[in-house]
Amino acid sequence: MTFDPTTNRIPFGLLTPEEQATLKAWPHGWVYWNCYGAFWDVCNPTWSTNGHFRGKPAPKVTSYWFNIHSGNIIGHVWNSQADASCHTRSDSVIMRMDICNGEVTVTKET
Repeated sequence: MTFDPTTNRIPFGLLTPEEQATLKAWPHGWVYWNCYGAFWDVCNPTWSTNGHFRGKPAPKVTSYWFNIHSGNIIGHVWNSQADASCHTRSDSVIMRMDICNGEVTVTKET
């Protein structure tokens, strides 16, 4: 069985050394199960032996591509760069919009 830090239900002190190392190295941050029955975000876990820690899931990134034609006219919104490329005109550029945790980033692709 593979250890999944995002679903951990075992106190930190009862995890194997390998599981502890995996949880400590988790790249997306951690949450701590508190005495009120809820998970709290923790930036610097204490790794107490009786504490219930979980890894936060990887953030979900949603991406869209769109063409901007001359005159700043936005064309159709596509779900892939390949689709946007198929509908590119000579007077347009392809832009990618990424949405992650409510934050939007727009990048010029071509």
